[in-house]
Amino acid sequence: MDADLTQFQSPDEQERAEKLSREGNQPPADIPGYDIQVLVGSGAYGEVWSAIDRNTGRKVAIKFYSRRSAVDFSLLTREVEKLASLAADRYVVQLLDVGWDASPPFYVMDFIENGSLEDELRRCGTFSIEEAVEMFQEVAIGLMHLHNKGILHCDLKPGNVLLDTDQKPRLADFGQSRLSSEQAPALGTLFYMAPEQANLDAVPDARWDVFALGCLMYCMVTGAPPYRTDGITEQLESANELSERLRRYQIALKTANPPRAHRDIPEVDKSLADIIDRCIAPEPSKRFADVQSILLALRQREEVRARRPIMLLGLIGPILLLCIMSVFGFMLYNRSVDKATQSLSDKARESNNWAAQFASRTASEEINKFFSSVDQLAEDPEFLQVYKQVCADPKLKEILTKLADPNATEENLDLIEEFKKNPKRELLQKPLQKKIDDINVKAASWFIDDAAGTQLAYVDKTGEIKTVGKNYSWRTYFSGLADDIKSDDSGSQPYPISNAISKRVHIEHSNLSTPFISQASQRWKVAFSAPIFDGDEFLGVIGATVHCSDLVTFPDKFDQYAMLVDLREGKNKGSIFVHPLFKTIEAENAPLPKSQKKMLPRKIVDIEPSDVPLTFLDPLAESESKYAGQWVMGIHEIERTIFDSIKSGLKSKKTGLYVLLLEKADSILKPVNDLGRQILILGLISVLTIVLVGVCLWFLAIRTAKDSRERVSRTFRSATETITLERSKSTYVKRDS
Repeated sequence: MDADLTQFQSPDEQERAEKLSREGNQPPADIPGYDIQVLVGSGAYGEVWSAIDRNTGRKVAIKFYSRRSAVDFSLLTREVEKLASLAADRYVVQLLDVGWDASPPFYVMDFIENGSLEDELRRCGTFSIEEAVEMFQEVAIGLMHLHNKGILHCDLKPGNVLLDTDQKPRLADFGQSRLSSEQAPALGTLFYMAPEQANLDAVPDARWDVFALGCLMYCMVTGAPPYRTDGITEQLESANELSERLRRYQIALKTANPPRAHRDIPEVDKSLADIIDRCIAPEPSKRFADVQSILLALRQREEVRARRPIMLLGLIGPILLLCIMSVFGFMLYNRSVDKATQSLSDKARESNNWAAQFASRTASEEINKFFSSVDQLAEDPEFLQVYKQVCADPKLKEILTKLADPNATEENLDLIEEFKKNPKRELLQKPLQKKIDDINVKAASWFIDDAAGTQLAYVDKTGEIKTVGKNYSWRTYFSGLADDIKSDDSGSQPYPISNAISKRVHIEHSNLSTPFISQASQRWKVAFSAPIFDGDEFLGVIGATVHCSDLVTFPDKFDQYAMLVDLREGKNKGSIFVHPLFKTIEAENAPLPKSQKKMLPRKIVDIEPSDVPLTFLDPLAESESKYAGQWVMGIHEIERTIFDSIKSGLKSKKTGLYVLLLEKADSILKPVNDLGRQILILGLISVLTIVLVGVCLWFLAIRTAKDSRERVSRTFRSATETITLERSKSTYVKRDS
């Protein structure tokens, strides 16, 4: 809530202010009739002290103008004149006494016990919508009182709204205020100041206060003013001259995207959000013309809200009547539907199990291709010879030793760049490039890690090698464990490399990893990895990755689709890694942005393959409504084929990955709807009854709503006529004087 003020102090003034703040034990002067108590605050012009009026015992605030060099007394005189003209206005902090002839000059004001709205926002963060709207309306009424007397505040912000004992707002600090007839510019506070106000030649306008009022409301519900971002703030702070700062401020607000944080708050209804947007529009022509228009919009919003219970009654009444009448046909309908539902669901499940089995077989074929390919390369003598030559290179061995040292993090960036450019290391890129070009194995990437887990080579379709040189001993495709090895529960740091090596945590045979987000593409993948051995010596790991969405190929339809679920033991158990929604996201965003990556370790499916429920609720329905409702599920596990040396043959091995085939229950049960013909007569009677009751209730609702609109219109018209009369009198008095 720190306000970015346009008004600045010179270095000497800042030093004096800091010194006086430290030494502020004594008031600048004694004032007859007042017992001065404590320092409340200090600023560019002087200090504010609390005091007690000896005559009345009333607590007051005394503002001393002890920094005469920083004070424009003509402006202060006009501020006092404006405060004097607002005497007895309960929305304004009242001026009680003035001492311009004193040394230093001072004036006495009401002491507001609860501090400012800015202090309240610091304490509570944000207001509830009801509290914010009430405060918004109260401040708007206060501004309307000012405008009716021809005064524009021109510097409205949370720090200039004080809260009395009843938590009601009082407008304060009229140093930048102007009469509506004045032509002098007035600079407000950044991010509360209208863009056209940020001009040393600007003519005061009531829409300046409209903009600030909207920013005030936006701040109360979101915790920060609109348009303020780190980028804009840096641009403004880098400006050396005030004129340049103001120019940048104008450009920033006019080119910025419309603020939307208030619309993300569930309690903010559309009409309130529209009111805020119209207040803070950068273009003056798109704003409310005056504060009275804002109050009218708020009244119209309240009218609509007051009408909702009646409209709801008109809606719920017929529904209740329908429910009562539906009881008569419920038993007959329920008996038929239950039997038909069970029969059709059993047939649908059998069909979906077959389809899931077909999809899993397709995935199994792809998996077997990957395992065969990584095993073949890991055992290729020509590749092993090149691999051992690369690992035996003294320069590479020295670099790899340093990269494997967890205490050498500051040097790793330079070492990695040197490692990438080493011509010996690049020999390992060639066999991987041949693999990535193999059209029969559609891998997303190929990689080689040494015995310590440091990545020696990497290829993908982009040609980038940005992960080379990094250590991946903590990944499941290297360790073969159920989860990535992490050093803490948060998973923010990988397990220390030295510990992973000392414990010999590495795969002993070809392995299918748990799904993970690739650091290269930011997309979900699984890795097929195989160990590299020279006799009994473990040399490293070679692997290929594939996008999870490429494993399961099934023609997704509106009422039928497939998903991939990992039901292996571990932290990812039950996670959904392939879903039509994810395919859509990945197709539109490649690589996947971090904002959408957060939603992806996905939703958890709480099922057991041995106990499949009759119907299934898709956890992702809350993200996409078309997946809502009941689904009939078929399930089948993906298997891989391995060579059993003992039995000298091939056998299937379970992977723990399951294909779920879902079909919309509504589509399956559509024939059941034909049973509704049996209750057609009862339905017709129900409809006729509902129409009759509904017409009566809606007639009552419309009649009441019309009366409400007329009352609000009359009230506002009377208030507007009073305001117009007061303005006319004020103008007449000014001309006469």
